Amino acid sequence: MTPFDPRLTLIAQESKVKTCHVYHTWQAMRESGKKFHIGAFAAFAGLEERHVAAIIEALAVHDALPGKAARAPREATRISPNWQPSDDDIAYAREKKRWDDATIEIEAETFRNYWSAKSGKEATKVDWSATWRNRVISQYSAPTGVYDSGRPVVDQQAALEARAALYERMGRDTEAAEIRKRLAKNNVIPLRA
Repeated sequence: MTPFDPRLTLIAQESKVKTCHVYHTWQAMRESGKKFHIGAFAAFAGLEERHVAAIIEALAVHDALPGKAARAPREATRISPNWQPSDDDIAYAREKKRWDDATIEIEAETFRNYWSAKSGKEATKVDWSATWRNRVISQYSAPTGVYDSGRPVVDQQAALEARAALYERMGRDTEAAEIRKRLAKNNVIPLRA
């Protein structure tokens, strides 16, 4: 609730108090939580207990009682010595990188060992699942050893042949001849898809 909440006027009229009293009561209730004491607040604010009780009743009627204070942010922790990827983490690795069980097991052990050995502030994380997902995304694909950008893997020789044909269609015969020369020597230059 803010000082400009339109419900303040309605609640103040129903409670027969000023809007500032409603707002300060609401703030005190939010800050104190379960420790809020009607009598103590009434004495502090210069109100009668019946007025504070009426404010609380009107707040309830208008569904304006303060909720729980915002949850404190989770604290960063070190990785557990027996950390294992969750079922969701495993499914993510299978979907994103098509890793099999053996690869996931090796990657999980490497992940756990790396973060267990790391020291300092960087060794703590708020969300270990998110950290695992980042590792999965950044890892090389296990079967080919080639970085998997999510694009399909292309046969390198076929890619060079396609490039040579393209150059020929464009009239760039010099570049096409050079590629064909490399293909003839079977000296294929690795290309990324």
